[in-house]
Amino acid sequence: MPLVVALPVVVTFLASHIIPAEAATAFGCTGTLTDAQREEFLNLMNDLRKEVSAGSTIMDASNTTLTAENMYKLDWSCDFEQMAQNLVQSCSAYPSYPPAENALIFKQFVTHQ
Repeated sequence: MPLVVALPVVVTFLASHIIPAEAATAFGCTGTLTDAQREEFLNLMNDLRKEVSAGSTIMDASNTTLTAENMYKLDWSCDFEQMAQNLVQSCSAYPSYPPAENALIFKQFVTHQ
């Protein structure tokens, strides 16, 4: 699977759990990310989802997204983080063209922190 296709899919899997209200910021993962990086990425994803669910994401000059009643906050999965890290490490090629402007590339996030 090409890197441009695989990583956005992996990112979706990383944050695919509903977060309980009492969740702590200590993730307990053993990967290469710090808890601060996990928190930053999770907050980014949840902030973007909040904008979409509120209908405030601009689609073009005159349209915004529809509201979403059932878009829940995401939680971090250490298992999915490890799966994503394994996929990134096994991929030796970068895309020959820039990814779409809305693509979230996990490896770029990790290496630019």
